[in-house]
Amino acid sequence: MKNLFKLLAVSALCGVMFTACDPTEEQQTPGGDNIDDATNMSGAISENKTLPDLGLDVDYIVDGMLSIEGNALLTIEPGVTIMFTGTNGGIEVGENAGLKMVGTADKPIKFVGPANNINNGSWDHIKYNSTRADNQMEYVYMIRGGSSDQDWAGVLLNYGRLSMKNCTIDGSLCNGVDIYQSDNNKGYFTAFEGNTIKNCAWYPVYDESGVTHVKNFGSNTYTSNGKNYIYVGGGDELTDNFTLTNQGIPYLFGSLHMGGQYTFTIEAGTRMLFNADGYMEIDENTILSAEGTEANPIVIRGFRDEPGFWNGVRYNSTSASSKMVYCKIFDAGHSDSWSDQCLYIDGDSRGTFTNCEFGNSQYYGVVIDRIENFNRINHSGCTFSNNEAGNVLVWDGGTYNGQEYESGQVLDALP
Repeated sequence: MKNLFKLLAVSALCGVMFTACDPTEEQQTPGGDNIDDATNMSGAISENKTLPDLGLDVDYIVDGMLSIEGNALLTIEPGVTIMFTGTNGGIEVGENAGLKMVGTADKPIKFVGPANNINNGSWDHIKYNSTRADNQMEYVYMIRGGSSDQDWAGVLLNYGRLSMKNCTIDGSLCNGVDIYQSDNNKGYFTAFEGNTIKNCAWYPVYDESGVTHVKNFGSNTYTSNGKNYIYVGGGDELTDNFTLTNQGIPYLFGSLHMGGQYTFTIEAGTRMLFNADGYMEIDENTILSAEGTEANPIVIRGFRDEPGFWNGVRYNSTSASSKMVYCKIFDAGHSDSWSDQCLYIDGDSRGTFTNCEFGNSQYYGVVIDRIENFNRINHSGCTFSNNEAGNVLVWDGGTYNGQEYESGQVLDALP
């Protein structure tokens, strides 16, 4: 009778097929807990509904992909455990719908795979397509999901807007989180902090759509992932100031082009790795604020620690406010082009370089487009190491500070 009342309490959910599990079937969760009294669900939700905690080891069992459609908001209360019946199981939130899941440290919300499958990839994903402000996840555990082995797939797919705090993704055959700009929405997190992503076969975070999609990242933990980097699929034209936060693990880029009349900030201690033949380019209208410290420098280098692995930093900023402080730029010089060295300083650039190190280049550490740059560039304390062709190349010579420099002249240090 007690379980009948619990079932009646949730049976008013519309658009979803609900049945009590056959009490004669003895099913066990991976932990061995009895799930006979769980409530089965399938289909679509098209009205606002709430899933309360039924006080069971498994409260609800979802068969296939559960859809939230129209303007419906599904609210899942603290302590709820949802089990998916197979590798095609998950929840997808429509473009105008919402999914709110706020657990607590003592009563987290849990998603698990079927009782007879304790492997990673035992269910598929949770996907947000909407930009609703009530899309929220706190103290949600997603255990052994991510059944797809596609490069872009993940346990959590954020194609809209989502606040995610103190959640755990544990186990995946693919990525932990996938961020993507869909046709109508620009996927990003309004908050992303206190989360743990571990034991994923691929990346803990895979951002397909550009670096500004990883904005609002606070402190998170990433451990034991097959590729323990935050993958970022390129740069962006800035529409607001943006900060690339230090996540404790490196970011991995193909190339990164930052444009727009805003400030691109890189936090102290951030590590940025680049794939072969990649580059980092700062547009003329963009203000770069890359301030490391002696104890926590900003490291910008190739994915592999070898000379010429990537092209390097192309610096074009014309803002006197731009600065690089305690930055280490290594492994560049993929080609002998004047713009593909650890740092190429364009002829109209302005800014300040302090205590930076340029090294392990296949060609030069720094290339100066025109010696007259240094009427607008300030520098101090910069050092060089293991640059095979030399430390500084003056591409276009002339007179600076009363001294004549020839085009093509190689210097031991910045003038």
